[in-house]
Amino acid sequence: MSACTRPGRVLGCDVALRHAGVVLLDEAGAVVTAWALVKGAADAKALALAGVRVQRVPHAEQEASGPQADLLRLCTLRGWLDTVAGEARAQGATGAVLEGVAFHRGTSQAAVASLYQAHAVARLALADAGIPHDVVEPSTISRTLHGGRRLAKGMGKMETARVVRERWGQVWPGDGEGDVADAYVLARVVCGSHPGRGGDPREGGRVRR
Repeated sequence: MSACTRPGRVLGCDVALRHAGVVLLDEAGAVVTAWALVKGAADAKALALAGVRVQRVPHAEQEASGPQADLLRLCTLRGWLDTVAGEARAQGATGAVLEGVAFHRGTSQAAVASLYQAHAVARLALADAGIPHDVVEPSTISRTLHGGRRLAKGMGKMETARVVRERWGQVWPGDGEGDVADAYVLARVVCGSHPGRGGDPREGGRVRR
């Protein structure tokens, strides 16, 4: 059975190698818990004050470079995701949704590799926690919020935050990378795709097999 068709609470996951956000919604579409992995102290404080469970990336890891840097980041990300997935499972998560990996022309080979690594780690953490997950098309958030129209460079995060605030009344000060907002939208995609989840069926995302 697809994670999108299971009754119960759903996780939205937006994950990168150096930062991430996860949001658990109940059957009515209300936020149960939000988690964030962030770099900055100010962002961490603001998110914590907004009720998000926050972990900061260790300073030594932020300063790391060279071949071992990505391995350090993967270890931190996997440890954080294991904790989040375990807590979400204990809170009744029955499924999860992630966007497929997307990148723009000109993205460096190293950046593309890090995106795929983070995505794979997220899928493994969910599988190990016993949470089924679906992967939706990379354009799902853009199509859901902006009708698929191309936004000016640097405007995506601000525009997503604005639409999430105006459409659903959700605000997360300190969500500078937009991870929590994106994770929320992904969970709403699941909520909107199936009757009884409290969403708008027009918000559904196409699941990739």
